[in-house]
Amino acid sequence: MSHAGSKRKRGNPQSPPSCRLGAIVMRAQPPPLDPGQVHIWIGASPGDALAHYVDRTEIETGANGKPQLVERSSGIAFNKSDSGELIVVAVARDREVGVDIERIDVGRNIDAVAARFFSRAESLQLDGVDAAERPRRFYEIWTAKEARLKATGRGLSGLASDAPQGLKIVDLDLPDGYVGCVAVESPVANGPTLIYSHRNDW
Repeated sequence: MSHAGSKRKRGNPQSPPSCRLGAIVMRAQPPPLDPGQVHIWIGASPGDALAHYVDRTEIETGANGKPQLVERSSGIAFNKSDSGELIVVAVARDREVGVDIERIDVGRNIDAVAARFFSRAESLQLDGVDAAERPRRFYEIWTAKEARLKATGRGLSGLASDAPQGLKIVDLDLPDGYVGCVAVESPVANGPTLIYSHRNDW
């Protein structure tokens, strides 16, 4: 069942999540991975997730420290992020993908972090945000930035620079208290389709 542009309260697994771009399909087991899709595995290790697509799941460190499959002929690309008690793996085919999740920490000095790592454009996105909403907005900007950097393999070394452009960014539907984004080279104008698989589905 596919839903495009729907909104929901985070943490309710029975209705579709909101997103900036793309449609969302929720399946217990993923269908074959098409180039216009990104499969999102919640609660899976990279090895567990990759075993659904390839026979050999050996991982090596590629350019700029980005993890990749040793056997690259399948075209499968992946990225992992973990925060708190949550781990998410994003899997794509024939295009690079990056994912970042963060548990919202209301006690963090977000203004100091933003001053050090955010570009002017990113900092402006925090201006005027209500104090109660600033932590969530900060982490939304942060995860979008880091997902882009991870997709391109720049990782933490690029945090102080502008995030790479030319990637589709989609918000992830995560449990309450977490935010996250996936960044992908998308072959379709309206963004990738996200297909979620939760730990209790497989």
